[in-house]
Amino acid sequence: MDDATKILLTAALTFLSSIVVAYITTMITVQLSLRRFRSERWWERKVEVYGALLDSLYDLQQHAASIIREEEPSEEERREFGARSKKARAEIEKFRTIGAFVISDKIWKLLDEMQKERDNNLYIYDQTNDFYDMVDSDELILSRYLRIVREQIRKELKISD
Repeated sequence: MDDATKILLTAALTFLSSIVVAYITTMITVQLSLRRFRSERWWERKVEVYGALLDSLYDLQQHAASIIREEEPSEEERREFGARSKKARAEIEKFRTIGAFVISDKIWKLLDEMQKERDNNLYIYDQTNDFYDMVDSDELILSRYLRIVREQIRKELKISD
């Protein structure tokens, strides 16, 4: 093999190796970029679902607190409380079902515990018929779980003060 052939062969191998290295680098960069994009989109979706969940819990808690501040709730207010509780419960159940890919097991467990306490509170109300005690207890349950769920969400989303 003469010198010119060796030089051409070396140049061709160098060129091919640089193309292979560029291709591999590009593929790695694309994969890392896609992974980061998916991770960011997943985080945004979690923020959206958790935000809506906190909104539902907050609405329930605030409505109960507003009833407690009243002297004597009207029959309409009692019906409204029942309707809002039912709607918020349905929304929370929807988050638990549809958001199962987004909502963590810890949040799921907290929501189950909260709902069991609220169901028990409604059972006691059915036995005693003391509306104010039921609403007061419900407001305390909601306030406590709103705080606990919010803290857990902050941990999961790695949000600091």
